[in-house]
Amino acid sequence: ISYHRNKTNVGPNRNGSLILDACSGTYLMWAADHDLWHPRFLSRLVEELNKDDSIILCYPQTLFIDAEDKVVGKAPNAIDTRGMPVCERFTKVIREISYGNMVYGLFRTDSIKKSWKERDVIGPDHVFVADINLMGAMAFLDEPLLFMRQQRPGETAENVVKRQLEWFCSNKEYERIVPWTMHAYEHIKIVQDSSLNNVEKKQLYQEVKDCFKNRLFYGMHFGELLRKEALQLIEKGEALFSNHNKGADTKITAAHEFSRLASICNFFCPEYNTELKKFISNCSNLADNIP
Repeated sequence: ISYHRNKTNVGPNRNGSLILDACSGTYLMWAADHDLWHPRFLSRLVEELNKDDSIILCYPQTLFIDAEDKVVGKAPNAIDTRGMPVCERFTKVIREISYGNMVYGLFRTDSIKKSWKERDVIGPDHVFVADINLMGAMAFLDEPLLFMRQQRPGETAENVVKRQLEWFCSNKEYERIVPWTMHAYEHIKIVQDSSLNNVEKKQLYQEVKDCFKNRLFYGMHFGELLRKEALQLIEKGEALFSNHNKGADTKITAAHEFSRLASICNFFCPEYNTELKKFISNCSNLADNIP
């Protein structure tokens, strides 16, 4: 057993990388210190992984517990992608995932090292699970073996976003304006970086677009969120450009960033094509004409 302790709290992303760097075994699991595990957690997941080399992640039914270890609910995920072609695996995950409990399952170390990145977006666990399924299958074991502590019972969706923005996007000044858009776009990026052929990639680009325009997630309609963010981006950009207290360098940098983000918004919200194209043109003119 090798024990490593960080001198400071480096956050979830960096901590995940440090664990991977220190890991050399066949299997890997991330464990949160406030959770509990059934005595057969590891043996049952290893048993499932050993049955099929195509499985690179196995996770069990997950129950939620309170501060007194009382079961208060069950994670809704029961996604199993065994036996599916790669595009079907990816599509099933992005359309059905609702909680990130599967990242606390058991991985094949070599596979996770190929997929893992420190992603500066909210909901990076969802993106990671989608990426894993571009590489191989994910198995769900319908046995209650993981007990996840509910540390923030009753936390609102708005507060979840605020917390994750601080965790994952603290240095992303402009992307923080459109966090759900960037979350959706991260799925486009993992498809783009995959080994799929061009036809498959084109198919999944459309799947991502359709999914995030129409999907409901914990009472939130993603399409409405993306449209709201697109208009918010234009509003904040125009406010910054007209602010006489902002220097030329700041405005030029902002113009390039706002233009890039507006193009991404336009992919997901073509109904605002006219407004976004006009805004992109304004950004370009501003960047070119500021002395």
